[in-house]
Amino acid sequence: MATLLSSRMARWVAGFGMACLGAVSIASVAIATSSRVFGQKEVDQNRLIVLAAPYGSGSSYQLLILEQISNERPCWSESGANPVIVDPLLLQFDFTGICGRSTDSNGYSVRMAGRDFGLVYDLDVVRREDDLVLIATNITNRKAAVLEVGRTNGLPPGGQFAKINLNPGWRLTKRIQDNKELGHIYLTSDTLPSDITLSAFVDTQSHWARAYIDALAERGIVSGFSEDKTFRPDDPVTRVQFAAMVNKAFSSLPPRRERGGAAFKDVTPNFWGREAIQTAYEVGFMSGYPDGTFKPDQNIPRLEVLVALANGLNYSATDINVLSYFQDTAQIPDWASGAIAAATEKKIVVNYPRVQQLNPNRTATRADVAAFIYQALVNVGQFPVIPSPYVAVAIPTSPMEPATPASLTPPVDIETLTAPQSPIVPMSPETPLNIPSPQSPYVPAPAEVPATPTSPGGVVVPTTPLTP
Repeated sequence: MATLLSSRMARWVAGFGMACLGAVSIASVAIATSSRVFGQKEVDQNRLIVLAAPYGSGSSYQLLILEQISNERPCWSESGANPVIVDPLLLQFDFTGICGRSTDSNGYSVRMAGRDFGLVYDLDVVRREDDLVLIATNITNRKAAVLEVGRTNGLPPGGQFAKINLNPGWRLTKRIQDNKELGHIYLTSDTLPSDITLSAFVDTQSHWARAYIDALAERGIVSGFSEDKTFRPDDPVTRVQFAAMVNKAFSSLPPRRERGGAAFKDVTPNFWGREAIQTAYEVGFMSGYPDGTFKPDQNIPRLEVLVALANGLNYSATDINVLSYFQDTAQIPDWASGAIAAATEKKIVVNYPRVQQLNPNRTATRADVAAFIYQALVNVGQFPVIPSPYVAVAIPTSPMEPATPASLTPPVDIETLTAPQSPIVPMSPETPLNIPSPQSPYVPAPAEVPATPTSPGGVVVPTTPLTP
């Protein structure tokens, strides 16, 4: 009977990788994609149990968490000691609304010092001599110490489930968002290991762009939202917000256009971002539409951010064939190919999660822009290199073979994205736009900044671009 239950349980665990059940919402998987902050809720520890669940031949174990949602029927029973053997009774009836389970990282994760570490630590059950130990391994730093979260205090007989007793300082909590309880379970500690530092913002601890964001925030180039101490890295960026960010990053660049040329009819004298738009225009990062508008509140695509940086910094491509590195080259319009090639050669392009997918028409996020700007500052010697698997390092091929439609990934429909709740800089017209200089101002060499706004080496400027 025990072997049959173990086999059924293994199939059950493997077949439901979407984590919890019963009243559990799909929102529990949001940690990997959401930029919002999750909170934690204390729960009755007696209504949940942490298990070492056997799988395969029964000699290997994985983490399983069960929850007693209602009192209609017991979801498990316990017997013995050192280790406590657990019988998963919920296999014997329809447990919908009665029991809950978390079977993988979509259903449980590590939380320490009030921060999510789900994308930093993996949870595993390993055998250590005559014991099963629940450990948390830092997947971003293999040299970091492995954390011990709990033990079974003995080996169970083959095919049996064993209770994992959490170590002192660890407990179970539940994820909440906007005061709404979600189905995700946290293995929670109020303290941090000595080799972990907190990110500058509460919602970037596990984010792929954390290092870029932290470095720029330290220099005052980017800032967050004071009301909740977030950065909201996955929010879209508007044209005026990008103008404010790029001006802060390159505040020492001299103007190359006369100020009077930026009299955009949709940018009023008291508009909060007027100064940022004027400066971005004068330096050569951005321009407007042929109808005399700037469209400051329109979301800016990734392609136009890269073109703006290439043009504003006078990048010139030496080999257009570097674009063959990208699997979606066909999505790059002809007018932007020179600028994108130049940005690629300068290692400005950062693509997450697939480094060879440029996604040029996808709306740029705050994390995207932070990464692009950081890489541009690295290129001019203002910041050190941050090792990242997402920086495009292209080796040109000749001749360039464009990507075929079958290899392309369609861009995100930017019309469905919502604008951020508030801008990067204050919207109040009474508050002047402050664009601080970096600690080590970037003063370009004369040879790097020719008089003309475009370089003769192939940066193609469109006739009607959003960003020339």
